[in-house]
Amino acid sequence: AVIVAPIGPQGNGRSQRPARAADRRVAGGEHIPVLLAEVRELLAPERGGIFVDATVGLGGHARMLLEGGADRLIGIDRDEEALARAGTELA
Repeated sequence: AVIVAPIGPQGNGRSQRPARAADRRVAGGEHIPVLLAEVRELLAPERGGIFVDATVGLGGHARMLLEGGADRLIGIDRDEEALARAGTELA
């Protein structure tokens, strides 16, 4: 099961433009998540359980967790466009 939820702007008093999914793409439109093997080794999704991806973005690490055996994933991001895409692609 996948749950995606928006998170509001940080309460630091500064005006910040939320990151957008388009900002996280590399040339050619492909997003390449980094350190997948290291994250998988540290989090060990094969043990099952609930995982939280607080920067779900385009879903690279979230997909790895789900494919690795996570029972449930909670994805959070400020970018509602990215959340919609992650919710669709990871469901």
